[in-house]
Amino acid sequence: MRRLLCLISVLLMVAGFVSAQNAYGPGRVDLRLMAGQDAYHVGWVTIHNNNGGLLVEVELAENENCDFPEGCDWDCDWRMLELHIHAGWEGDPIPTKRGNPAPGKFMVNFDEDVYLEPVSSQSYYFDFNEDFDGFRWGTPFDAEAIRQIAVHADVVKVDPLTNQPLVDSEGEYLYAETAWAEGNHDFHELGGDQWGWWLEYWMAHKSRTHFIDSPVAGLIFHSPTEYVYTDESGGADYFPGESAKYYLGTQLLGGEAVLDKRCRRWTCSQLPTSTTHG
Repeated sequence: MRRLLCLISVLLMVAGFVSAQNAYGPGRVDLRLMAGQDAYHVGWVTIHNNNGGLLVEVELAENENCDFPEGCDWDCDWRMLELHIHAGWEGDPIPTKRGNPAPGKFMVNFDEDVYLEPVSSQSYYFDFNEDFDGFRWGTPFDAEAIRQIAVHADVVKVDPLTNQPLVDSEGEYLYAETAWAEGNHDFHELGGDQWGWWLEYWMAHKSRTHFIDSPVAGLIFHSPTEYVYTDESGGADYFPGESAKYYLGTQLLGGEAVLDKRCRRWTCSQLPTSTTHG
């Protein structure tokens, strides 16, 4: 019996490792928000965690971002009427019916009662205690660190001057679509026949880096996942492999640093910014 329990434990660990290997993260992930069964790239979804929760941000293209259409890789002037986000795990998977997604049963719902007019952006922070039932780092919560995330929105095309939906003579929307954040899974895998994606995201505990040249406290620390002031020891949280910049007021100190546990002003590596880790 003891051998059987050990074998089951090993198999669960291997399964968790394989799942983590196939997941996005750890660190910041930027995903396209696609509408009309992959016809329109209407915005971006950004996902990353810190040591206390998981942040999901949705941003649709504002008109000023697309003044030069030849330089814009997304479709402008779409807005959200509703937004639904689920961030469960294998024990609390994405709600479906016959394999098709059920957005109304997702963990977070911004619907027409919340959005009194179409919106271009929304963020939601899942607190580990309140939203993830007291998730903690390490055993026995390892399986819950692999989150199953789906981001769904109902979007419409708007007049950029009035921010009101484009409608026909009968008041019906001229352009109304369903949108999903791209992911590494689709709902056909679950036996559904509707389009859309979901993803696995691997949450990881952030490390702590310290700026060890004076002054160390109160520096601005800007990384893909943080924009904070360093504490009294010059500390700030980071994901291994992230790049960051330190500022004293508006003055950049050194260059862009590939982070480790300690960073000196004059030894920070000069590298291009990298904001996506998958």
